[in-house]
Amino acid sequence: MALKVQTHRLPFNISRGIRRALAMSLAVILFLSVYQQSIRAVTIIQPMQENKRITAQQRFEEGDRLRAQGTPESLKKAIEKYAEALVLFQAVGDRERENSLLVTIGLGYSTLGEWQKAIDHLNPALPFIRAAGDQQEEASILLIIGKMYHSLEKEPEALDYFSQSLLPSRASGDHYGEANSLFHVGQAHFAMQENEKAIDSWNQSLPLFRTAGSRSGEAVTLASLGRLYVSQGEKHKAIGYFNQTLPLYKNLTKKDEAALLNDLAELHYSL
Repeated sequence: MALKVQTHRLPFNISRGIRRALAMSLAVILFLSVYQQSIRAVTIIQPMQENKRITAQQRFEEGDRLRAQGTPESLKKAIEKYAEALVLFQAVGDRERENSLLVTIGLGYSTLGEWQKAIDHLNPALPFIRAAGDQQEEASILLIIGKMYHSLEKEPEALDYFSQSLLPSRASGDHYGEANSLFHVGQAHFAMQENEKAIDSWNQSLPLFRTAGSRSGEAVTLASLGRLYVSQGEKHKAIGYFNQTLPLYKNLTKKDEAALLNDLAELHYSL
């Protein structure tokens, strides 16, 4: 007679508990494995990032030393070093240094007269400057880019940037900055033969230059109005503006004063 083997099944709730415990154990093992891999990755990445940062700072300092030599050739080499530093600071995510270098490189190209390269570096810096809330720097960079477009004889683009620079200057309460922006807006209009708009912009800039105490700004604006009226053949109006300019130039530079006296003499002679 065959013996019957008695089998006992675990209660369902106990079996389910064991399955849960096994699943939790596997999850813990997996988590620990991933965590250890992450720790190893961070251990490797951190020294690499720090090495890049150190190298970037070295390139930046090399660039500063070259720029301090004050020659066009040394400035070109400085820009190369700054460009190397820029790539490394971008790689480590240092946005503040990235922005600073974009401006430095842009201004370096401006000094060399390489206007388009300057624009290509200064434009990407604008979002950083706006995010930082530095309205005066924003206005300054916009104005500089406008001047570069003016040098490239791209007056519509120059006018656009000069006009953009007005808003942050006004918002920051910078009377001189606002006057300077208006003066350059007038210059762009004059270059585009939009004389009435130029006159309007220059007339707006004059009281602001006076409020800011900028005798040079006031003098240049009055002289510009005088030359505009000369171009229109309105000699008496031109003489009136030149006469207002002369006392201001006497306190500034002899060269400008001499040029203005020459303009006045020619105008009086032609009447």
